[in-house]
This record gives sequence, structure tokens and C-alpha cells, in this order.
Amino acid sequence: MALFTTTYLPRKSTDLIGQEKALAELKDFILNYKKKDRRAALLHGPVGVGKTSAVHALANELGYDLLELNSSDLRNQEQMKSFLGAALGQQSLFFQPKIILVDEVDALSGTYDRGGSSALVSALEKSTFPVILTANDPYDQKFKALRNTCQMIAFEKIDHRSLGSLLKLVCEQEKIPFEEKALNSLARQADGDVRSALIDLQICAVGGSCTFERVQSLSD
Repeated sequence: MALFTTTYLPRKSTDLIGQEKALAELKDFILNYKKKDRRAALLHGPVGVGKTSAVHALANELGYDLLELNSSDLRNQEQMKSFLGAALGQQSLFFQPKIILVDEVDALSGTYDRGGSSALVSALEKSTFPVILTANDPYDQKFKALRNTCQMIAFEKIDHRSLGSLLKLVCEQEKIPFEEKALNSLARQADGDVRSALIDLQICAVGGSCTFERVQSLSD
């Protein structure tokens, strides 16, 4: 069985739940990038609420090439300069518009960060493409310059009722017998994390159905 987190990965913006305001702001930033004062958008919010998925979905929907890197692999100044220098100056294949996604910039606040944050800020000032960053908590002091450079877009924690509705849809699609009480419990336990909820549902459904008793046994 394929992972639910892969099968139900948002392919278009309407597939995401509970982030209408953030999606509208992000789409406007991408489409009107050349008119914006800020050279990048910083998507911030709890784990699993759709920040990275939103970028992928909009790139797919709008027909943009997407170049993605995880900042945990680019913690020092030289690595950051080298990659971003090439990425920001490289024309997209077939001259399609391009988005550059730098995921999980929280990693730059670690003790191994050697100028990565400052290199990122410098690179953003020269970008001719929309650059989108993601972070769980961008309010570390080291991110002050980065925050001043970026348009801040907040992704809110997903309401448990919306999350419960998604889990019900998945069960119906996968023909998994379920108890409403079990799905509500999974949705509350996930605390807004869609990815976590889908993983828990799939584990629960291994026995053939998703019952409240099964959910309780998994949380013990």
C-alpha cells in the first residue's frame, strides 16, 4: 500500500485545507513578484500545516519550474553562495518562469551555521526569480535581517474539524471502515499536523478498519 502522505499530497492549491488566506498571499507574491518590494516570501507556521506543499501545488498549478533545496544541507556561507549564485542566475528550461524554494531555514540557526543566514540575505537582494523560504519559527534573533528582507506569510494550525473531514475522505477513498469517534480522536491528537494525522490513520488502518479502540491502543 502506498503511503497516504504521498497519495494525498496536494497537487493543486484547492487540495490544501485551512490555508486559504496564506495561499492567496503566496499566489499574489509569485504572480506579481516584479512589483513587490520584498525579494522573498517567508512561509512560517507549525510542522505539517502545508507550507512546502503549498509551494509545490502552486508551482504545478501555475506552470512554474521549481528548484528546491533544504537549508540543512547548506549551513555555511560558501555552500549557500555557491548554490544560490547558480540557482538565481540560471535560466529555466524552455524559458519557463521559475520559483526557488529554500526549505526549513530554521536549520540556519544551529551552531554549525557559519554565515549561511547572511549569505542568504545577500543572495536574495539580487534575485530576479521568486524565492520562497519556509520556517517553523522564524523569530530567532539570527533571522532579524532575513525577516526584514522577506514578505512574511503565516500558515495557521489546521483546525481539528477540518483535519477530521480530510481523514474521513481518505477512509472513503481507500474503502476503510471507520468510526467517527476514532477519526475525531486522531485529528485532535495530530494537533494540526496533517502529515502526522495521515501517518497515524494508515497505521490504525493496518488492522482493516479504524476503530476508537484501535486508536486508543496506538496511543498507549
